[in-house]
Amino acid sequence: MTRVRRGIARAAALTFVATTSLVLMATAAGARSGTWGAAHSAYLDGLVCSAGIRTAPLAAWDFGTGAPAFLTTPVTSDGVTDSAALPFASPGPQDVSPVLPGDLGFTTASDIATYARLLDRFGTGPAGQVAGVARAVMVHTATDAPDCAGTADAAGLLDRAGAAAGPYSIAVTTTPRLVVPGTTATITATVTGGSGAPAPGIPVTFAATGLTLDGRPAVTDPAGQAHVSVTTPTGSGSSGPFDVTASVRAPVGLVRISTTTAPTATDPGGATAEAIAPAAPETVAAHGSVAVDPSADPTITAGFDAGAVAVGHPVIPHAVVHGLRGHTGTVDLTVLGPVPPDAHGQCGAATFDASSPAAYTTDPIATVGDRTVNGTPWTPEQPGCYAARAVVTTVDAVPEVTATSKAAGAALAVIAATLTLAPPHPVVGAGPATVVATAARVGDAGHQLWARLDGPVTPGAGGSCATVGWSGATRSARIDAVATGTQPATLQSAPMSTPGCYRWIATLLVDLDSTTVPVDAVSPGVLLVRPQLAVTSDRTWTVSPGAVAAHVSVTGTYGRPVHVSVQLRYAARPDTGCRAATWNQAPLSRPGTAYAVSAVGLPVAVESGPTSRTGCYLPVATLVLDANPAVTVTSTPAPADNAVLAGLGDQQRAALVTYRLRPTSSSPLLVTGAVVAIVQLVVIVAIVVVARAWHVRDERD
Repeated sequence: MTRVRRGIARAAALTFVATTSLVLMATAAGARSGTWGAAHSAYLDGLVCSAGIRTAPLAAWDFGTGAPAFLTTPVTSDGVTDSAALPFASPGPQDVSPVLPGDLGFTTASDIATYARLLDRFGTGPAGQVAGVARAVMVHTATDAPDCAGTADAAGLLDRAGAAAGPYSIAVTTTPRLVVPGTTATITATVTGGSGAPAPGIPVTFAATGLTLDGRPAVTDPAGQAHVSVTTPTGSGSSGPFDVTASVRAPVGLVRISTTTAPTATDPGGATAEAIAPAAPETVAAHGSVAVDPSADPTITAGFDAGAVAVGHPVIPHAVVHGLRGHTGTVDLTVLGPVPPDAHGQCGAATFDASSPAAYTTDPIATVGDRTVNGTPWTPEQPGCYAARAVVTTVDAVPEVTATSKAAGAALAVIAATLTLAPPHPVVGAGPATVVATAARVGDAGHQLWARLDGPVTPGAGGSCATVGWSGATRSARIDAVATGTQPATLQSAPMSTPGCYRWIATLLVDLDSTTVPVDAVSPGVLLVRPQLAVTSDRTWTVSPGAVAAHVSVTGTYGRPVHVSVQLRYAARPDTGCRAATWNQAPLSRPGTAYAVSAVGLPVAVESGPTSRTGCYLPVATLVLDANPAVTVTSTPAPADNAVLAGLGDQQRAALVTYRLRPTSSSPLLVTGAVVAIVQLVVIVAIVVVARAWHVRDERD
């Protein structure tokens, strides 16, 4: 190695021989991939040195071996002819053979491994670095090489390659020695080079069976070590040990590339150059293992997600497990009670023992490692004191261990307080919604009460709110109040106008010693309806005091039963007829019979009360909801075409229909009246024509 470095340093001041002339290459022309010489030979990367018209490459080449190759002797070109042909596979023939100690100035296997590392590690990259590698090869094999600006320090590159050159050996270690299931361990691969020293900058590949690797690339540090984190599994298959493999794949040899060619126009002398390239990479691997701690020392405590609840309020028992060390286990939860409180009415000191009744027991719950295990929600049905007890049993730990919690200190107080919500009516109209909240068994003190209104939700068949789904329903702003003892409290929402189902949800906060117990309630569903009416009179006249017949259509009730009646607005008949009557502030007659309606949208025949005097009448419909008579709707003013003239005799009807004719109506009465009016008009015209003809004849006579 010392001889090589001395040769490189000496060559930095030498010239090289090209076509029997000494030429100093002073400048660099071209970088990165390109072509060189009269034969336009393609290179991968590097520099082309030039002096005058002559050029010489310091470059990496692709001669078909799968790795960058470097010339062992300098070549030059004047652009017309080249000093030698390069050893490409074509036109060939090309010869590729291993470099052995004694070939091309390589005296030992260590020398060969050093240059294999040099070409593999630094043979690609910046153009100046590649040129430095090409110069180092030529100086070693030919003791002469071009030199131009931008070339990296060949001796420095060679020193770095020698420090990390193969052949390699690997040692694998694990930290910690015993790993808890479900935790991480660090795998370290220490790579040693051919010199026996740690080899830095070597890529290491890790593989493991049954473990999760962090997936980051691993490269040896200055100490020759590469690290990877692995996570051990939990549950079934976590007992281990787990095999780990660390491998290095890198070339430690060289191949010699040469060719034989006939003279050509660009190579008149038929001379050829040789090159070397890294040999195929060799893989070195080492194995290690990750051992799992097989033992466990579990402890368990039990409790509830609340310290006190009301009867009917769900509560979740739970257990907190420690010491499983990543192993699997099963947890059994039992709720003991009820037992009476102590002499001071407290549950904290209540006594539980093996004779205490069990109110709730879970099936075994699987768990892994240290965590909180929740049981399914349990709803107490009786007041009193309760306690949670838990048992954990290991499954895959060696030896098997069972631990039991202590019931003392895990008491739950269940009070008998209740809250009911009663809407005044099951069906309501638009406006503020109300509900009456009544508490029981809460003492005489005042307690905070809050509620919200859910809805609207589309009702079911027949307008039922009993089975609708409330998931995703809009929720109103919180409404706060104070409930004193068992006195009913009335809550009221903001005005509601959108039809559909609504429900109240409320919580009463009962103060119990140093804690607050929520008492929840949900009201039955309430249907909000927005009925609409449409009225059409059946005829245009009636004889006073006859009633006015009309058809009424009802919508917006969701099929809920209603009763509909018709009243009449009265106005004096103007000279131009009832269509011109003024209905503003017109008095209303008493309503007629109320008719039951349940079908939605189908017209129903309804009669008004009597027409008490002669004049114009306009029908107005009124709806009353059977389920809540407070919900009433009156129809909007009907079109003037619905006006009816009352107080007519039989001889006046024909004249009326000529005025009341409504072309858009399909009523048979109107069509008949129109025909009669036309016939009467024809008769009158015929009489006038005949009378005029007789008068003319008399004048002639």
